[in-house]
Amino acid sequence: MTSWTGLCRLLRGEALKLREMDYIQAAQAFGVRRLRIITRHILPNVMHLVLIVAVLDFSGLVLYEA
Repeated sequence: MTSWTGLCRLLRGEALKLREMDYIQAAQAFGVRRLRIITRHILPNVMHLVLIVAVLDFSGLVLYEA
């Protein structure tokens, strides 16, 4: 129920880190829309974190069930 807050905090930190990368700033300078930057650059670079946290949470849920 409340385990999503840790993931959100992790994703926010990673997104703030990625926001300062050169290729994101270059896309903003060229006038690329925010939604396009999010879908093309930010999301692919944070999906590994989502996968890792999901696998670890799932293993915890299996242990709780047992």
